[in-house]
Parts: sequence; structure tokens; C-alpha cells
Amino acid sequence: MNLRDGTNADPGHPSMNRYVGGQRLYFAAAKPWTRADCVIDNSDPKLPRITTHAAR
Repeated sequence: MNLRDGTNADPGHPSMNRYVGGQRLYFAAAKPWTRADCVIDNSDPKLPRITTHAAR
């Protein structure tokens, strides 16, 4: 999002509250990892890992 839209790269930055808060609401309500066939771990953006089972 930072590269695409020019937003602040720090998720803790006050300008990101809307997006981070929205993401947290979505995760809490939808729990998408419980329905996913696989989960992609992007903790290292240069080396994403595809997991075979959704994290629960």
C-alpha cells in the first residue's frame, strides 16, 4: 500500500489508524484464515511463504 498509494509504511503511524483498525475489524468478524485453503506469510515481503494449512 505504501508503494502503491504513497501511504506511511509504518502501520503504527496515526495516519494508518483507519486502515489498521478496519483490518482488525475484518479479521475479528470474518476470520478468513479459518476458511482459507492456504495462507501466505508475508512477514518478509521479499520471501513470502505459502503454507499448506490455514493458521488457526
